[in-house]
Amino acid sequence: MGSLFREVGRYLHGFFEPHEIMVEIGSDRWEGSTAYFADLANTHHTRMITVDLDPEAYHRVIKTVNKDHLERLEFVCADANDWCQSFDQRARQIKVLYLDNFDWDWEPALPSEDIQKQQAWYRKMGLEMTNLNCQVSHLDQMITLMPYMSQRSVVCIDDTYLYNGVYIGKGGAVVPYLMTQGYQILQSGEYGVILGRGIRNNIV
Repeated sequence: MGSLFREVGRYLHGFFEPHEIMVEIGSDRWEGSTAYFADLANTHHTRMITVDLDPEAYHRVIKTVNKDHLERLEFVCADANDWCQSFDQRARQIKVLYLDNFDWDWEPALPSEDIQKQQAWYRKMGLEMTNLNCQVSHLDQMITLMPYMSQRSVVCIDDTYLYNGVYIGKGGAVVPYLMTQGYQILQSGEYGVILGRGIRNNIV
């Protein structure tokens, strides 16, 4: 888990339109992402949706998010890919998207005890936790949501990093896809990447 998501706010100096919202796919696991984006949603007078397959994520959200900002937050317990397919595009567009779901195994040849526990949990949910499935899942979500992204929007992806000149990790397939859709890399590092479309002087 990186902390680059905390830099997203620097690209949001403009106002949100009434129909523009923020979406987090993969809720907080005590790293502070949901609370951070809820704070941004409050600052910009908009709404936020956080989606997670784990029902326990709701309890983490309640404990970590500023209670004054909970009214701007909607928690959805669902498979992220299924939720993306059902996204209501008629009234809402996504201005900020944070992708951080379907765990990435940093040492697939020698999975740690924690990774083995995660893999067991995924099997209980009917999923196979592999790095390829992780990338496919993130790409599927991004392709599904692309028609509903605002023309001026930001996408942040966790656990995504440069290796031999290309991005790998969770967003290894998403980064080049976004670049074909007019997005440019705004910031990279701390095991994450931020891309934006419609940027002028780093303002969305």
